[in-house]
Amino acid sequence: SSCGDICRPVRGAGAEGRTAGCRRGRGQGEFGQHVRRLRSERKLSQERMGELAGVDRQTVNRLENATHAVSVAQLPGLARALGLELAALMPPEP
Repeated sequence: SSCGDICRPVRGAGAEGRTAGCRRGRGQGEFGQHVRRLRSERKLSQERMGELAGVDRQTVNRLENATHAVSVAQLPGLARALGLELAALMPPEP
């Protein structure tokens, strides 16, 4: 399924329920880069972060590479996995 105006659905065989690329690009990409930096600083693998956050490794990878928009429901788990308050999960303003 699509995330509305954030992600566009993937079309084709085996694409059921997948999204690819954020239409807004810049914001989602900045979020993913920020999450990757925070995860790397804590020396967490994508697999371990996913376990701590309650998502799978592929979801962490897609978030970091901005091919999947994070859902509001996933934010608390991601923050908890990184040992952060929810607000600190957001990338700083440039």
